[in-house]
Amino acid sequence: MQDLSLERAKLRLKSTNNGSLNGSDVANSDDSMREFGVVLSIIDGVAKVVGLSNVLAGESVSFVTGGVTGMVVSLEKSYVKIMVFGNDLKVEAGDLVLRTFSVVSLEVHKGLIGRTVDALGHIIDDRGIIPESEFMETIRSMPSKFSAVDVKAPGVIYRSKINEPVSTGLIFIDTIVPIGRGQRESIIGDKQTGKSAVAIDSIINQKFLHLSTVDAIKKSGLFCIYVAIGQKRSSIVKLVNKLTKINSMFYTTVVSATASDAASLQYIAPYTGCTIGE
Repeated sequence: MQDLSLERAKLRLKSTNNGSLNGSDVANSDDSMREFGVVLSIIDGVAKVVGLSNVLAGESVSFVTGGVTGMVVSLEKSYVKIMVFGNDLKVEAGDLVLRTFSVVSLEVHKGLIGRTVDALGHIIDDRGIIPESEFMETIRSMPSKFSAVDVKAPGVIYRSKINEPVSTGLIFIDTIVPIGRGQRESIIGDKQTGKSAVAIDSIINQKFLHLSTVDAIKKSGLFCIYVAIGQKRSSIVKLVNKLTKINSMFYTTVVSATASDAASLQYIAPYTGCTIGE
């Protein structure tokens, strides 16, 4: 379908009977443009939508026809820009867009530990439901809650002091450049120099802490989130199989945004990983 002009989109929005969606006729209501929108155009996974005058930045929206969701990323004077999560080929000019009245969020619960999830936090492995007895005692009472994905990081003044080390298992790093728990650390280097290996080895090393019989050491073990962005699906499968084989998956969550996934999912994947960790 060709792109709609702004005037035609507004006319369609005004003349749409949404009774099947909310049980009332909004054909002649000025409020229709506040809660519903019409796609003007979509380019590279970003849709221009007219209407939705009450929508919030970062709010989750739903595309009626395509059955996909999106997030509001820009509020312009006469339209809004929405990043489409998933296959943007399902969205066409003229499609209706609905508000969800909530920001993009995901449900964080103990069931995510030991699993592989997509960029929106949905479990995508085939392990089924994990029995309660297989969870570690430290997480059996963990509550389930919905957490916003795109939130402002707290200022330095409000953060806890870094006074506890992270054991990576790599003697050079642990002795020369020790890492503190809560510290952000970049692993920079050229291709094929072992950057991912450092991260994976650090994940594997936490197994010995979690399995320790000494309570003080056991509590120092970290729960790990590995966010794979732009990698081949087969590479992620090999990583999960490796961690499972050496018994290092029971405290690890893998967030997968493969090279075949939409750019929007690859964009939001690290936010999802941080939300699960926090």
